[in-house]
Order: sequence, then C-alpha cells, then structure tokens
Amino acid sequence: MSLSPVGVVHPAVAVAMGALDEARVEWCLLRGAAELGAPAGDVDLLVAASGAHRLGPVLGSAGYAPVLAWGHGSHRFFVAYDEQADAWVKLDIVSELAFGRYQQLRTGAGAGCLARRRRLGPVSVLDPDDELWCLLLHCLLDRDEVPPHHAQRLEELVPEAGVDGPVAQAVRPYLPAERDLAWVIEQVRRAAWPELVALGGLLRHRWARRHPLGTLGRLAGHAGLRRLTPLARPVLRPGRTVALLGLDGAGKSSLAVGLQRSFYFPARSLCMASHRGNGSGLSRHVLGLGLAGRVLRLGAKSSVAAYHRARGRLVVLDRYAYNALLPPPGGDGVRARVSQWALRRVCPAADVAVLLDVPEEVAFQGKGEHSVPWLSERLPRLQVVDATREPDVVRRAVTAAVWRSYQAEGTERGDVR
Repeated sequence: MSLSPVGVVHPAVAVAMGALDEARVEWCLLRGAAELGAPAGDVDLLVAASGAHRLGPVLGSAGYAPVLAWGHGSHRFFVAYDEQADAWVKLDIVSELAFGRYQQLRTGAGAGCLARRRRLGPVSVLDPDDELWCLLLHCLLDRDEVPPHHAQRLEELVPEAGVDGPVAQAVRPYLPAERDLAWVIEQVRRAAWPELVALGGLLRHRWARRHPLGTLGRLAGHAGLRRLTPLARPVLRPGRTVALLGLDGAGKSSLAVGLQRSFYFPARSLCMASHRGNGSGLSRHVLGLGLAGRVLRLGAKSSVAAYHRARGRLVVLDRYAYNALLPPPGGDGVRARVSQWALRRVCPAADVAVLLDVPEEVAFQGKGEHSVPWLSERLPRLQVVDATREPDVVRRAVTAAVWRSYQAEGTERGDVR
C-alpha cells in the first residue's frame, strides 16, 4: 500500500505528537510524512473537533507557544524552538477540512478521515485514498498549482485512490457532469496538472454557487478577522522585551544583531544607554537639567520599544539601564534617589533579563558593579548565560530563554485564536 513513508521524526515534532496521544486527542498527519525529520515548512495536522479547545495547554507542555492568527478558519498555529539544531518548528493544526484561500469551502470530512487513519510508529497518517484527495484539493483550491514534490506524492498514491472515501464523496456534488471522480483520478495518473488546476477554479465556482451565503459569509468574516489581527495583537499577543546585561566586550551588541536576524518573530534592537556624562553648558549649572535630558532620552526610547512590542515584535534592549530599576545603595544622597526615581518611571520593564556572564574574577572588575547573586536577587527574571562560549552557542541559549518566556505567556493567556 502507498502509506505515507515515515522515517526519522524531528524531536520537537515527536514530543508534540506524544503529548496529543497522552491527552487522548484524536489526530493524524495531513501531508509531508517524509519530511518530518527536518520539516522545512509547517507540520500539518488534523485533530478531532472535540479536542481542539485543549490544544493550548497540551502543546504548551511540549514546549510550544501559540501564534495569534485570526481569519484562518479552524487553523491554529504553534511554534517551538530546537536549541540544539537552532531550528524553529511550526505546527499548523486544523479541526475541520476546509479549503480555499479563506477556508471558505467546507467538506465535513474530518471525522471520517480520522476514523480511517493508520498508525505508523509514532505517527498517525491518513488512509492513502484520503491523503490523495486532501493533497489534491490543497493544491487545486488553496494554491492554484501542483508543486513537483506534491505531484510526486500524488502519483505514488494513485494505485490506492478510490471514489468512496469521505473526501472524495465531499467533492462529488461539485464536479461537472462530464467529469466524475474517476476522471479526476485518471488525470492524476496522467500527470495532467494544467487540466486539474483548471478544474480547481471550476470547483471553487460551483462550490460557492451551491452554498452562496455560507461561502460569502466565511470569505468576508475570515478576511475581516485577518485585518483585525494587528489591532488585537497589542492586547492578546504582544511581543516581548529582552534586556541584555554584561560588561563591555561581553558580546551584547553582536548578540542583539544575531537575535534580530534569527528569531522567529520580527525583532528590533534598541540601545538603551542613558549615561549622565560630565555635562556641558547649562546642564552643569542648572540643577536637574542634566537629569531631565536623561529622562527625555530614555522616555523616547521606551516609547519606541513599546510601539514595537505592541506590533508583536521581539524588542532587544542593548545596554539596558538596569540601575534605574534598582534601589540606590546605602549612603546615596537625595539627588541620587530622585534621579533613580525619575528614571524608573520611564525605563521599560523587561520580560526577560539576560546577563552575559564571564569568569567571576573578571566580572564587573574595576567598575564597582554588583555581583551576579546581587543582580539575581533584584531581577527575578534574570537569566544567567555563560558568555565564554562561542557566540553562536550563546545566541542559541539566549533564544531558548526568550522563547520560554513566550511559551509561559502563551500558556497564561490561553490559546487565543
């Protein structure tokens, strides 16, 4: 039989599948079994509608964070980071089989496909007949093309293709009289992809004409929700801020650039330094003028950070002014206390603080700074990372620490669609 060829499964994918099994959520892979070892794109899964509401906590326990994506029908998206491979793994999970750019064409075949699924080791896969029809409709109705790797798999599935499965039966009413299900299978056997792509346009038209109100409602509703997603993100899925701490030369700036280039979500880096300096001109003679300038500069940068965070971006705060968030040490005068009080009001709180640690005999040497235990006590979200390793290893460790913050935030807020 032409069952999906399953080889090595990526560890993050295997953990997600195991979590679904343990939670007794019915599921199966929709396509791409041969690429599970190193998925280049989304890992597409079908789950039972009865278990869809539990996906957030189930996959959260497996290291995944939800991604806000309104207007995609039953699609839910979850992402995990594999520190060892420096790779992102994304799950695209549906609880109903619906096709089209806005998932406006419903088949009602999901439960039937799950009932016929097969088990190959750790992976549940579609029956070969259902896999062919699901993959073909994905190509014709979602993509308007049949890519070479999908064409190859469709040809492999032809010997097992039938006309009695739930997906085939869902398509039957929308075929023109002169083109039945057997004709479609024959075109796949002949690799007549242009004819099948043309059939996809006809199917969309006939599907919409048969169910005009439902199709139009889903089109308008899903399109509208996609436009609303950026407006909802500041409340439901804002970005995160990570503050990079450490000595000059510890690699903060290069790490900020690396995070900006490699993080899953768009990222921005901001230099938050607000040094007092020696002052010049009026600032040396007018009490409070120098502090006012520092407050204004730091406040402006904080506003920029808040803007990017509201857009769902990761904000990397380089040269973070953590002293502004800490109480002044004993013996400081009123002026120092007022200065720190003012700066605390404008310095953005960091979701994650990362200290790039160097050997203890070097750390904070000659600068009168505080020790790692002192910082850990006052910054409860502090993550201490060994900065003596290769820069790429450090970036991976910091990425994993930041992603844990996303995961915790997603678990707390729930699976908001």
